Amino acid sequence: MAHSMVVQQGYRTSWTDVEALKQLFELFDKAALKEMLLERCTQAPGALTPLAYYMARKDGSYKKADIIEVLTSYSSGEELEMINGEGDLPLHVVSAIHLHCSKHG
Repeated sequence: MAHSMVVQQGYRTSWTDVEALKQLFELFDKAALKEMLLERCTQAPGALTPLAYYMARKDGSYKKADIIEVLTSYSSGEELEMINGEGDLPLHVVSAIHLHCSKHG
C-alpha cells in the first residue's frame, strides 16, 4: 500500500506534495506504517521498499530530498540497509544515478 502512496499510477507519477504525503501518512497507525514502509514490491529491479521504489524512478524525482525525508521520518530506518533485487542499497542507487548523470549531463 505504501508503494502506491509514494509512486502513483503504475510507476509513472511520483508524489511531489510533501504536506499531502504527511497528511496521508498521519491517517495510519504509526506501527503499521513503519511495517508498510518495509514491505517490498516486485517492480523491476525487484524487492523494492517504498523508499527504493521512489528512488528507482528514472525521471530524477529521487532528487526531491523532502519526499525522502518524509519517508525516512516515518520509518524505522531499516529500509536503508535493505538491498533491492540487484543487490544494491538505496545509497548505491543514488550514487550510481549521480555518477551516470555527471558523465552524461
